[in-house]
Amino acid sequence: FLNLGARYGLTSLERGMFVDANASAGYVDYDSKRELGGGLGTAKGDTHGNLTGATLALGYRAPLNGVILEPSLGFRVSHLDLQGFKEKGSELALDVDGIK
Repeated sequence: FLNLGARYGLTSLERGMFVDANASAGYVDYDSKRELGGGLGTAKGDTHGNLTGATLALGYRAPLNGVILEPSLGFRVSHLDLQGFKEKGSELALDVDGIK
């Protein structure tokens, strides 16, 4: 997982309004094993993919008696892209196309 961000203080980074931006990207390597019960066996599978996201927020930094409050309001956009996977080991195993 890689994360890169920046903060700009409108008056100062120590106190007052700020704008915060952040971008992230990561790699997913997922292995699954599900006990299906009822004598149906165990389904096993794996998939790979990536996750990307971005955040933009407007906030206020307020130092108060040794504590720093930083309320902020913003939005985050995320995207997950998984390759398809096919489980094995049971009649109830999943066969899934790619997920976006």
